[in-house]
Amino acid sequence: MSDVGVDHGYGDYSRGIVRGTAYSGGIGVGVFTATAAGTTTISDSAIAANALVMVTPTNGAGGLLIQSKSCYVGSVSAGAFTFVVSATGAGAPAGTETFSYMFLTES
Repeated sequence: MSDVGVDHGYGDYSRGIVRGTAYSGGIGVGVFTATAAGTTTISDSAIAANALVMVTPTNGAGGLLIQSKSCYVGSVSAGAFTFVVSATGAGAPAGTETFSYMFLTES
């Protein structure tokens, strides 16, 4: 059986629509390891203040952290974002949890 591409419906493939906003200014990816603290700051000069950042675990420890704690992108500023592990869960990250991230920057 052959693979068939999926038509996402956009005529201009350089643009993506997220929550009604066109994000064509830039797309980037990166990786980080969480620190053994409640907040990890990730520095990436390509991140704009209006970027939308998505985080995905890349090892078992990262997946377990996402599953057992409240983890979220806390703030985004020009050149950085914070990854927050809520203090409401028991314990802190071990510092071995790895993640990838993708960001979209509004044009």
